[in-house]
Amino acid sequence: RVPYVSIDKRDQSEPTAELQGSNQVPMKPVVLMTMHRAKGEEFDDIYLVGWNEGVFPHPTSVSLNRVHEERRLAYVAVTRARQQVYITHSHVKRNLHHGPDLQQKYVTEQVEPSRFLYELVPQEQDTAHSGVVSRESANGVPDIFWNR
Repeated sequence: RVPYVSIDKRDQSEPTAELQGSNQVPMKPVVLMTMHRAKGEEFDDIYLVGWNEGVFPHPTSVSLNRVHEERRLAYVAVTRARQQVYITHSHVKRNLHHGPDLQQKYVTEQVEPSRFLYELVPQEQDTAHSGVVSRESANGVPDIFWNR
């Protein structure tokens, strides 16, 4: 069964024939999966979250000199999209630490975007015809948008 979402009566979009006169339209289901599981699948839109250094690539892969395997995984994930890919990263993380008296304390620290994000950004001379739109974000790290 396909879930439905109610739309505002002021919405100007045309409903499908089966829903003519109704205020509901079918929703596409959201599929959550790991990047490993996505191999061989395709979706209209892909959301890749948590692309921070120390998370992706995983620290174990870095210490064992296996970053190339994580890079291949990133390639698989990015190429699963038929239309758009959204990649997010954090600017800060918050860790819970326990002091010697067992008192809990949160520590906030800055984190870097994944090295793979920098590898995705084309060289300056290539951006004119690549469909890439770049703008500087508030913290100085560029926000990159790709149009396919």
